[in-house]
Order: sequence, then structure tokens, then C-alpha cells
Amino acid sequence: MAPLVQHWEALVEELLSPLHLPRHPIPMARFGLLAMRSAQGLAEAWFTGPRARGFFAGLAAHSIMPLDKLPTAAFGLMLGMLGHAVGWPLPQGGSQQLTTALVAYLRALGGELVTGDASGLGG
Repeated sequence: MAPLVQHWEALVEELLSPLHLPRHPIPMARFGLLAMRSAQGLAEAWFTGPRARGFFAGLAAHSIMPLDKLPTAAFGLMLGMLGHAVGWPLPQGGSQQLTTALVAYLRALGGELVTGDASGLGG
């Protein structure tokens, strides 16, 4: 991630802007060549251990696409770059707080959370 993190501000500016000729073509080309790959392909080529590959897969899963599809690597790269550059956002009290807040909001709207086997078949 180091080459991307080194130019993270320029990359974020470029990637979140409307289409235009890049003002930072070298970092953009480096990002683009990696980003157009599938997350699976990039993880297998770039990371040696299962933990690093799994972590990258988790980042890339934010694409909500199968990780063997193009360009899912872009999501993992962007989130990984930002996490390394500015920190990893975690809710105070842990990730359970996200679920707790969402369930509280659902209940405030009159909703109900039902857990367990919804098929009625058991098991």
C-alpha cells in the first residue's frame, strides 16, 4: 500500500472528482493498473498470507460484487489506502455498537427484529 498511501491526497482528489484529465497522472496510472483487476486476482498476486488476503477481501467486499469480478480491487485499494493514510474508523465500544444502533432505530420506527431460522424447518 505504500506507493498509494504516499500519494493518497492526490488520488482521493482525482478519484472523487468528475471525469477529467488527471492532474496527477503517475499516481493515477499506478492506482488504475491495480484497481481494474479483480480483488481475488490482486490479493493472490500481492499478498502472501491468508490473513492479509482475507483482510483485503473484506475491504473489497464493500463493492457488493463477487470478488472474482473486475474492478473489485478498486474498492479494496481505496479503503486500504485511506485506512493506512488517515486511520481505520471504528465505533466507540466496538462494531457491535453499529448493530445496536440500527436495531434501536428500527424499533423506534415501529419495526421488529426476528432472529433464528425463518424457514420454520428448524435446525
